[in-house]
Amino acid sequence: MNPMNAIHRYVPTKSAPELKGNEDAQGLKEVTQDFEAVFINMMLKQMRATVSEGGLTEKSYGRGIFEEMQDENMAEVMSKGRGIGIAQELYRQLSHHVQPRATVSQEASNQETEAIDEVVTED
Repeated sequence: MNPMNAIHRYVPTKSAPELKGNEDAQGLKEVTQDFEAVFINMMLKQMRATVSEGGLTEKSYGRGIFEEMQDENMAEVMSKGRGIGIAQELYRQLSHHVQPRATVSQEASNQETEAIDEVVTED
């Protein structure tokens, strides 16, 4: 799952209540951890690029693939633990200022229904 696409499930609103229910809170927590994993992976990739080539084994295509897979796994494990703090901070901020998109759609639908009911009852 791409964390950037998953974050778009939540839409900021001016009067958004805090997230309710374990499902929304757990989903937001997973998305923020996935985002942190992507960030850590990018950081590890850049850090590895600064290391000079040389040592016991020579650089090869297979070794490059192994190092990429190792970095991805390490980033995921780090983000699921304490991480570097990005996931916790994102969760803290987003859990107070966003509302699931389904709720926004339901509210819009309810407002449309109420408007239609008002027009019908006026006639």
